[in-house]
Amino acid sequence: MGARKPESGIIDIVRDKAAKIYRRGGAAAAASPPQPGTQPGTQAHAVALVVYDGVSPFEIGVVCDIFGGGYAEDFGVPWYRLSVCGLTSSVTLDAGFRMQVPHGLTALRSARTVIVVPTGQPDRVPASGGC
Repeated sequence: MGARKPESGIIDIVRDKAAKIYRRGGAAAAASPPQPGTQPGTQAHAVALVVYDGVSPFEIGVVCDIFGGGYAEDFGVPWYRLSVCGLTSSVTLDAGFRMQVPHGLTALRSARTVIVVPTGQPDRVPASGGC
């Protein structure tokens, strides 16, 4: 018998050790992990999302789901700190509704990662606004 040929879509390697998940009040809570920010190098990675008129709510939702989850605190690890930024205090999304924007463009200066979501209306992307 020769070596097995890999097939697309099949998982050949399976982890055989249980994950150590620290949830508040869970079974593993007795072995409580360090609290976020108490260990050197455990600061959350600062991420800024730039929003503007004409952006899709889907694109905003994807970024917020990946980088804005508060669930990271349940594991004792501060993954990301997301700031939603814009040139104005509110924007009109391509679906027609308005969204409040909690941070101005000055928040971009302290971000380690800046995300500008794609749009089907590139002519509506604002100038930097002096940032």
